[in-house]
Amino acid sequence: GMAVCEQEQGTWVGDVRDVARRCWPLLLGHVVEWYEFSIYGFLAPQIEANFFPASSVATWLGFALTFFMRPLGAFLLGRVADMFGRRASVNLSILGMLIATTGQGCLPTYRSGESAGLAGVTLLLLCRCVQGLSAGGEVGAICAYLIEVAPARSLGVVMALVPFVSFISFSSANAVAVATTAIVGEEAMTAWGWRIPFVVALLPASIALWGRRQMPESAAFLEHVRAPAAAGPSDDEAQNSGGAESGGAAARRIDVPNKRSRTPGGSGADRIQQYCSQAHPVLVGIGAVAAHGVLSYVANIWCVARMVQLGMPSSKALTASLITKLIAFVLKLPAGRIADVYGVGLLTFVNGTLTMLLGLPVFTLMTFQPDSILTLCCICIGFAVPSTMQMPDLFVAELFPTPIRATGLGITWNISLLIFGGIGTVLAEESLSISDLAPGWIISGGGFLTTASALYALKARRTGALRVTHVRAAPFWGRAELQVCVPDSCGIQDAAEHAVIGKGGVGLAE
Repeated sequence: GMAVCEQEQGTWVGDVRDVARRCWPLLLGHVVEWYEFSIYGFLAPQIEANFFPASSVATWLGFALTFFMRPLGAFLLGRVADMFGRRASVNLSILGMLIATTGQGCLPTYRSGESAGLAGVTLLLLCRCVQGLSAGGEVGAICAYLIEVAPARSLGVVMALVPFVSFISFSSANAVAVATTAIVGEEAMTAWGWRIPFVVALLPASIALWGRRQMPESAAFLEHVRAPAAAGPSDDEAQNSGGAESGGAAARRIDVPNKRSRTPGGSGADRIQQYCSQAHPVLVGIGAVAAHGVLSYVANIWCVARMVQLGMPSSKALTASLITKLIAFVLKLPAGRIADVYGVGLLTFVNGTLTMLLGLPVFTLMTFQPDSILTLCCICIGFAVPSTMQMPDLFVAELFPTPIRATGLGITWNISLLIFGGIGTVLAEESLSISDLAPGWIISGGGFLTTASALYALKARRTGALRVTHVRAAPFWGRAELQVCVPDSCGIQDAAEHAVIGKGGVGLAE
């Protein structure tokens, strides 16, 4: 029957505090993940001296190796999350990151001889592979868990915690590297001090692992596992084959688990069929993450080196990058709140449009006036604002139903970052041979793809060609009044089947 619903009470601040209190092991583990990524970059000269003598290219290939392993990790650990639970997956991912990160600080180097050096390089690359596999599976399971335990009214601001803590990772890695160098000195840092920043990750990673082992499973996943068998076509086929958001019986449940089997992942045939049916949302999601990829890696990392090449002092270039990140850090939670009020679809459209419109002009100004105050201001504002106005993880998570959410989100996210982040920086460097402004076109092009994906998602939602919201039907594109069912005060959407009432239609809770 119809669940009695009432207007939600409380504030988004309380929601964030409650989710952070319950999910701190997930967020701490995410800090460890990006700490390792950052610390490898900060210690690149020391790593080169100990493992890749006179080969900076090999050093950065070791960094890039993790990007190529991430999609595979997203698939493998995503399957674990969707078949055996989010809790099992995040425990495996943090264990892998713990071993890979601290392991890199314990490796033999060429300072101990040729044989030791070769063994050290081999083990370093193996650690990088493990770290990439773990990080690739981490994002899908974490975002799936958060979206399934957050109150519906605060999905955006809760999901904003993920990039919010990423800045803490970057800052922590920077601080540890600087402090260690100041304490032991440059020479000792190259000889043995570089190991310390890797090894100190053992403490927070161990705490995160302990905390994750105590966490309960997502109620949405448990509901999916316990769902009774039912006749009729697969719900997942119906969810992504249209009509799910346009009314009728298909629209009566916001997210319905696959009911063909009591096993966590359904039968093998069911799961293969589910994956094959997700090409459509995966492509939409890859486009939606494109702006995030070019902003994070091309605009905010590669452009720093480019500004130095063009004559901007290194201190100014790093300051501009740091200010950009600080602005995004301060405004990230308010941006999540905007997604909760106006919808993640509209926010994604704004993000893509701003990136498309600002990318080329800001890069052009940077190219021709690299050392002016105006350029610094335009970089800080022109790259920070679109970096802030985005929630690609929430957009992508909404594209997939509970049974395959972690796998679908992880694969989509990591493939897009591989293309527009990892490969994007290489293309930006190579495109300079074509035109000095070509990288600016790459940044704006990423914004165009995100804008196009958001507009396509809106059209597909209205025509029933694709279901783009599996957890919260409204708001998606504009203001909406959100109501939730009384029995679910902690906000487990999939289990409670939220009722949402908005301008675009009504989704009813059974």
